[in-house]
Amino acid sequence: MTRTQETALPRHHAWNAVQNLPDGPLDLVGDIHGELPTLDTLLGHLGYTPSGTHPQGRRLVFLGDLIDRGPDSPGVVRRVADMVERGRAFALMGNHDLNAILRLPKKENTWLFDHGPVSETETKVANDRDREEILGFLARLPVALRRDDLRLVHACWDDAALKLLEGETGATQAFSRHKERIKATLGANADPIARNLALQNGNPMKLVTSGPEVRAPQPFFAGGKERHEARHPWWNDCAAGPMVVFGHYWRIPVTGIQKDDGLFRGVPLNRTLGHGHAMCIDYSVGGRWHDRKEGRLHGPFTGRLAALRWPERTLVFDNGEQATLDQPGRDA
Repeated sequence: MTRTQETALPRHHAWNAVQNLPDGPLDLVGDIHGELPTLDTLLGHLGYTPSGTHPQGRRLVFLGDLIDRGPDSPGVVRRVADMVERGRAFALMGNHDLNAILRLPKKENTWLFDHGPVSETETKVANDRDREEILGFLARLPVALRRDDLRLVHACWDDAALKLLEGETGATQAFSRHKERIKATLGANADPIARNLALQNGNPMKLVTSGPEVRAPQPFFAGGKERHEARHPWWNDCAAGPMVVFGHYWRIPVTGIQKDDGLFRGVPLNRTLGHGHAMCIDYSVGGRWHDRKEGRLHGPFTGRLAALRWPERTLVFDNGEQATLDQPGRDA
């Protein structure tokens, strides 16, 4: 394990939950989860230099969850922050990024907060200066980006939730304010499951970064504990409009990691969702830590990192494979 010794991260300014994207061709990158070498490989396939320039003037958009699980979360944040500062990229806040700025100790973020042993795989650890610079950058990330032909979010596009975030001056303040608002409406003897669902679905910061949940038909085990709330495929009800592109939900099962949903069982990797108005581009690169734990230190890995080229509607994977988006109702 090494501690980063780089120059300071760029500083950013006022927080706006929803921001506008400029016109022009984009490459939308799914959850990275600290996999810096994989990101570099993908950027090479896309034609970018390490600093984020592209000969055709394309720009990158990172859909959140830059950190945790992978070998170099500090390096990923530093790379993305530099591109954003130079106007070559945009980035969104994911649920892992939100957990970090809330300073919530999780088993995946010991690299950042030093509250327990770092994961079994090789991991770069943030020093004190890194920590505050990383948190400062993550805290400035919006939760949604939009333009006439695109709606981008980490986990769930919900117009009502985004409306609630208008006028908020900070992500952590917004999270805390809505959490307290919800708690004030819950009785002391509220059903624990109903309470959890209210805190998840009623807090706009939670909803857009980790998605809606419902009461599970029966308890199940995932992430090492019994769960009573299951993820809900909100995209099946996605209204017509600009394409919604998001990450968060693993589209490729990773053997040995229990997942609760089976939301994409039988769905081709290039298939759009709902009625063709939504697309998830998280292909489970966040599961590579488990492959390494099982001894597959350099592959073959189960999960992939992907980018969606827009407006071309072409997926590009870190192994160089490409696929055009396929609409529901068409042959795969």
